This record gives sequence, structure tokens and C-alpha cells, in this order.
Amino acid sequence: MKRFLDRWMGLVIIWALGGGLFLTHLAQAIRLDESLQTVVLGILLPATTNIGVLLGGIWLWRSDFNAAAIRRIGGWCVIGSIVLSLSATLTFRAQRATDVQLADQEFVVLTAASVGLLVGFVIGLYDAQRHRQKQQIQAREQALHDLHMTTRNLVTMTDREAIADRAVEAAHDILDLPISGCWLYDDSEESLVPVAITNEGTELIPDVPTYTGEGSLSWEAFETGEVMTFDDVTDDSNRLRSETLIRSEIILPLGDYGVMNIGSPETGAFDEIDVSLARILAANTRTALERADRDHQLATARDEATQLNRHLTVLNRVFRHDLRNSANVIQGHAELLVEETNDAIGDSARTIRDQATDLVTLSEQVRDIERILQSESYERQPVDLVELISTQLDRVERDRPAVETDGPNLDRCLVSAHPLVESAIRNVVDNAVEHNDKQTPRVDVTLSQSENWVEVRIADNGPGIPDDEVAVLERGYETPLEHTNGLGLWLVSWIVRESGGEVDFQERSPRGSVVSVQFEKASQEIPTEDGTVEH
Repeated sequence: MKRFLDRWMGLVIIWALGGGLFLTHLAQAIRLDESLQTVVLGILLPATTNIGVLLGGIWLWRSDFNAAAIRRIGGWCVIGSIVLSLSATLTFRAQRATDVQLADQEFVVLTAASVGLLVGFVIGLYDAQRHRQKQQIQAREQALHDLHMTTRNLVTMTDREAIADRAVEAAHDILDLPISGCWLYDDSEESLVPVAITNEGTELIPDVPTYTGEGSLSWEAFETGEVMTFDDVTDDSNRLRSETLIRSEIILPLGDYGVMNIGSPETGAFDEIDVSLARILAANTRTALERADRDHQLATARDEATQLNRHLTVLNRVFRHDLRNSANVIQGHAELLVEETNDAIGDSARTIRDQATDLVTLSEQVRDIERILQSESYERQPVDLVELISTQLDRVERDRPAVETDGPNLDRCLVSAHPLVESAIRNVVDNAVEHNDKQTPRVDVTLSQSENWVEVRIADNGPGIPDDEVAVLERGYETPLEHTNGLGLWLVSWIVRESGGEVDFQERSPRGSVVSVQFEKASQEIPTEDGTVEH
């Protein structure tokens, strides 16, 4: 009621001024006997401006100007009429003071008031329009700001229906679009199911439809991915319902997730700004749905990976434990057979012993690989390569007297490496010996240093590493047709990578292979168990 009275207040001012001045001019035309020129200029012309103001008031009454804008225009009408009539009156008084007397002063003052009324109406209309545009710009900026804040809130949500609810709420509260809803795609039903509708929407359409591919504009927008706008949706024969209370409509696709519909019972209710802001809201909603979907997939994959890791940990422990125990039993009995027999049975016993030894080694390699895969908390530490290499070469000479070795002629060489680097060097040396077909296998280990790096070169005189195995190691993964022989070289590659170094496999001339491993230099200090530093 108050808004109604406020709106009529401005109109009453305009009509009262226009009507009052018109009646005054009409009374003058009837009462006075004036010349034609005076009647035209002093009565008919001002009366015409008054009629124009009265018609302008009627136009304002039917326009979409709010009460404040109409009051503003009425105020300018009062100001214009008063200013020009006072100006005319003051002019007459100034001229009277100089003994200049003008005729028809009453006509001139009334004419000035009428002209001022028209000028005030025009200025007020311009001022109200400019003020309205300013308010629209401010409202648009505020809407964009609120949409930005809504987006920040949307992307934190993980539930699809909660995102749809927030989007519909934003359309209602921020964009001032009271009739809106979200339909999300349901894989099981192959349809767009309503999940969030404003109260105004359910009041207008109590039976909210589910959209399928049969005769539905929403489904068409969903499939094409194109925004659809209608000034009067009843003009489109493809609509789902022939009888609908919705006239204006905006249908916004949300990618593969569904559509967002905005409607109005009035025709031509949405302008370009409404469509533009609705597009932004739909794009933000789609982004939030994509993020929620991605987070759900990641969470599912994470849970599956955690469960799988637990299963693999149990299987790996049981496998390594049982395999090692069984292999040790086989190895022990094979040793007894080798010592007690010298014939073909002895040869078979030696084969059994060697295979059991390989199984024990495989078990140890699996253990080391598991430690690498679960070594996020491990830090690189200083390691003396000279001592490590000497230990491995001494072991080989002790266990295999036929093997000749040659190590680096250095006292110390510290590198920064993973705690399992000893396993990497051991596997390279063992690989050089075990696959060597020479009567006198030979392993030569050299060290070379630059300013920041140390290179270890382990060379042998065996048949070399097959090219297809080198290709697999360099590629980083195996296939059923392309794979390495065992886990040793994989273990080397992974430990060196975790050490921040590089490994390279080369051919040795005239025969054999060279495994080159690079490590970053460490400071000349090694921490001991009691916390002191060994130099």
C-alpha cells in the first residue's frame, strides 16, 4: 500500500501542476478579450505544453518507473515551473524599477510557469533514467560479486543435489529470478530428474515434470548444449506441455549433468542482462558439478587403492615369508645332496640349490621394492660409495672364487642417496656375475667425479644386457611380450630414481655391458647412530 501511495504522490504532483496551469490558461482564453497573437503565444501554446505534461504523467503511470523515479520527475516539474515563473516575475520588477512597463505580464508569468513545467518534466525524466541506469549498473556489479562468492561456495560442495539447491537459491536471491529449477541427468532412468525448484516454481507448477527425449525443449538443450531463450514459450510447438503457465523461459544446459530452467508467467520478461547473468550462474554450477564429480571419482579411487594396498601388503608379507622359508628348506636339503653325491643326482641337487638361492634373492628384492614403494618418509643420506662397492666386490670374490674384480682406488667418496642404495649396487654386481658365460667372469668398478656429481661405472665381460630389456627399462613399464628377466634391474632403476640420480645401460667393447649410475655429491660428513658426525 505504501509503495502504491508513493507512486501516486509523484503522479498527483505532475497532474496537478499540468492540469492547474491548463485550466488557468483556459480561463484566461474565455475571460479576456485579447489579440490573436496574445491568445496563440500566451494561451494556446502554454496550454499545449500543459497537455503534453499531462500525457507524460499518464505515460509514467503505465511505465516501469518506480515510485522514487516518479517522485524525482515530479520534483523537477515543481522546480522548473517555480524557477521560470520567478525569473519572469523578477524580470518585470527589475524593469519596473527603471520605469519600463511591459504589457500582458500575467500571461508571460503563466507562460513561463508552463514552459518551466515542461522543461522540468524533460530534465526529471532524463535524471530519473540516468539514475535508474546507475542503479542497474550497481545492481549488476553487486550480482557479479555475489555470483563470484556463490561460486567459491559452490566449488566446496561435494553433493550434486546440494549444488543444485545452492544454484537455484542464487537465481532467486541474487539474480531476482524467483521461478527456477535444476534437473540433473539420471543414468538409471535416462532422464532429467528435478532435484531443486524454488517455492514460486512449485506453486506455479505443482506437478514438476521429468524430461526425457520425447518432445521436450529442456532435453533438446541438454543434448545440443545450447542455451535456449523464449519470449513466449507457447509459440514453440516442441514444448512438453501444450498448456503451461510459463511464458518467458531461459533453458541453460549444465554439460553432461543436466539443465537449469528459469521462467516467468509474463511474456518478454528477460532482457540481455538477465540472460547474461543466468549464463554465468549456469557455468559456475557446471564447474561445481564437474569438481564434485571429479572429487567423488578421486575419493572412490583413493578408497579402492587403499583397500588394494592393504590386500597387497598382506599377500606380499605372506608370499615373502612362505617363499623364503620354503626356499631356505629346499636350499638346505640341496646342499646336503650336493655334498653326499657326485653323479647326475648331484648335478640336479646343485640345480635345485641354485634355483632355491634365486628364490631367496627374489624374496629379498620384493622386500626392498616394498620398502621403496612405502618410503615417502625416507630422506636421502650421505653414503660412502667406496666402502659400499668394496664390500660387494669382497662378497663376490668370497662366494665365487672364479670371479675377478677390480674396484676404485679411492679412500672415500660420499654421495646423497636412498637408504637402499646398497641393494642397487649389489643387484648390478650380481647381474654382472650371474649372467656371465665366461670361464673367468670379470667385474670392473670405477668412480669419476665432477663438481656436483659422482658416476659409478660397473662393467663386465659377459654377453651384455639384451637390447629389448634395456628398451623396457628405459620405457618404464613392461608388457606381456616385452619384459625383463627378474626384478634386479627394476630395483636398481627405482632406487637410483629415489636417490635423485640417473642410470644408463651401455654396451662394452669388445664384449660385455656397462651400467652407469650417477649420484649427487654429499658433504664430507656421515651422521653416526649416537648423533655425532664422522668426517
